[in-house]
Amino acid sequence: LRSRVNSNEKATVGNLHTLVAALDSFYKQQVPNTFPANLPVLANANPPYIDQVLAAGSRNGYTITYAITAAGTVNVNVVNPVTGAVTAQAVNTQYTITAAPQVANVTGERTFFVDQTGVIRLTNAAGAVVE
Repeated sequence: LRSRVNSNEKATVGNLHTLVAALDSFYKQQVPNTFPANLPVLANANPPYIDQVLAAGSRNGYTITYAITAAGTVNVNVVNPVTGAVTAQAVNTQYTITAAPQVANVTGERTFFVDQTGVIRLTNAAGAVVE
């Protein structure tokens, strides 16, 4: 079982790297820049940024949870010709992703966390930061 736990944890870190890269790419392609509301948006894009399995939030014995943590509005340079109003558009500016073992100490020992900075952090099963 030790080798399975190690393999799951290593694969999960790789999945988080994939998600960070996909989210960064998506963000840069949007006008105005925004992160998607959920992971299926990335899988349903044409071409997709990630596969459907990763978008569903479960892979390699880990449950992956994506959440928007900061949102706002920006004015888009589109003026309504009738009212003269500038269009405001909602944007998602920050996110978090948590990857937790589906069965603690069986599918994995550590919980991983990443946000829009791209720095992967980890905790033990009790939630204390290890690195």
